[in-house]
Amino acid sequence: MPDNMHFTQSQSRLISEWLSDLEIHEKKTQTAIRNELLADDFFAMPKNKRELGERFFELLRRRRYPEMTAAEDKFQQAVEDFFRRNPSLKQSIRISHSEYFEADSIRLTLDLTPENMENIIDYLKANSEKLRKTIL
Repeated sequence: MPDNMHFTQSQSRLISEWLSDLEIHEKKTQTAIRNELLADDFFAMPKNKRELGERFFELLRRRRYPEMTAAEDKFQQAVEDFFRRNPSLKQSIRISHSEYFEADSIRLTLDLTPENMENIIDYLKANSEKLRKTIL
């Protein structure tokens, strides 16, 4: 890895594992794969070592798991669309998916206060089917 990137120990381990997997699947050397990810525009925007490391890690993860990252992007877009239509809920509800989309469900985290509790619960009751169709 170039010296101008910083990775956590966990990221370093995963990078090594993913590069080995891609080497087998793509029949390319790890160096060739790294060089493709570090294209000319990779360093275009000045970033610190941690940001560059995060960017490289995400590019490699997307290359290693294209179907999963496409599903994550689709889910994230659906969540953003939901909050665009319901902006008042953005501060009170967090929506996430199960790890690796293994469960056919979503996770809602509610930040309830005495002031918003009744409105949030009423909204969820009245719109559960709409929410299910939007997100799942």
